[in-house]
Amino acid sequence: MASAEPEATLDNLVLKKSNTSVVWKYFGFRTTDVQQKQVLCTTCVGKVATSRGNATNLYQHFKKHHRQLYDECTDEDTALTKEIKSLVLGYMENKYSDPATQELLDITSFVDPRFKTDYMSEKRAHASTTDAVLPSAGEAEPFTSKKAKRSLGSFFKSSAAVPPASTAVQLEGAIEAEVNTYLMTPTIDGEEDPLAWWK
Repeated sequence: MASAEPEATLDNLVLKKSNTSVVWKYFGFRTTDVQQKQVLCTTCVGKVATSRGNATNLYQHFKKHHRQLYDECTDEDTALTKEIKSLVLGYMENKYSDPATQELLDITSFVDPRFKTDYMSEKRAHASTTDAVLPSAGEAEPFTSKKAKRSLGSFFKSSAAVPPASTAVQLEGAIEAEVNTYLMTPTIDGEEDPLAWWK
């Protein structure tokens, strides 16, 4: 009378000899299967067909029958990697949360033809465009109630030296057109030199 092979249980399964994928730690073989041909799931002891150590069917088995383990297998970050990513993210959020720093980054990104407004929110991109066209309040000439004393030479200067208000409006329109033309040109390749583009 031939002895029947013992039923597979979690206690009598051995792991694959040469693990190449993280999913193999959840699959094993009977102790009697020396050639390791019949793969068994260590969670449900179900048979899974594979060919020459291919892990695709193992992942499919997990995806269908053990979703939580599947998610663990596909999440390749270790605890240390997650901690490092969290610390780096916290550092960057702290460093770049300052409004003055963010404004500087927006301006430098705006004038770089590789990026322009690609990495800005729509609101910040609109603000950068407006700031480029309209002079900021900090650049306006201070208001003085006193009348400045005129020198003798100022009486002989022509009145054309002071631009009329219509010229300022025309200048603002020209600046706006130039900024819009700049924004409509496609961004350059990330490997190109932005300074060469501006020449």
